[in-house]
Amino acid sequence: MKILITNDDGISSKLIPFVFEELISRGHEVIVCVPDKNNSAVSQAIRFWEYKDNKLTKINDHTYTHPGTPADGIVYYLKEFEKPDLIISGINIGLNAGTDIQYSGTIGAASEAINFNIPSVAISADNNASDETIKRGLKLVLDKIFANNLYSNEYVFSFNIPYEIRDEKIILAPLNKGIDVGETKKEYESLSNLSTHYVKNVGKNTDLYYLLKGYITATPILVDRTNSQIMPKISIFFDI
Repeated sequence: MKILITNDDGISSKLIPFVFEELISRGHEVIVCVPDKNNSAVSQAIRFWEYKDNKLTKINDHTYTHPGTPADGIVYYLKEFEKPDLIISGINIGLNAGTDIQYSGTIGAASEAINFNIPSVAISADNNASDETIKRGLKLVLDKIFANNLYSNEYVFSFNIPYEIRDEKIILAPLNKGIDVGETKKEYESLSNLSTHYVKNVGKNTDLYYLLKGYITATPILVDRTNSQIMPKISIFFDI
């Protein structure tokens, strides 16, 4: 399989080799194309007016950088190469769970891939997780992905690796809703820096709920933001 690795943390991310080496060991053809500097929290922003003046910079035979946002990187890559079979965005330094996905450049790049009809997944890890935990989580995630073909060109599969993996199960969980910063639930204090965020609104059985309990989580995220469920209910108020 031909796989493109991208991210929002940029070429300096120490996690790029983790993904590259693991994919190569599984027999895949892998190219890395990432921003030339950190582009965290830019969501799916693009700077299309700069495309005509900028090209990829070759670092080595399998690694390239670009001057744009994470989403721009998909366009830069496709200007010079054929479509990959799969895009893996990450591993992001820091979880992309709950409302964080609204701001995430990691999710933004994966969403841009969907716009080009390329299957994509996003992988993120708690920024206090050890290298050993991240590598272990990555293997578990990739085992699950490739054993079950868990990638789509209709939605982004977002995986999150917790600070400490207490169980090797991967839990399918919805996004946690809401942010309430300022208080800390004592039982979470020792787990990660997450304990200072989302404090009152850690909804039961959500992604944050399971991450704080030491599970890897998976969440399918739609790129099409149409609320198809509500449309029939409100159609009486509009001209069809």
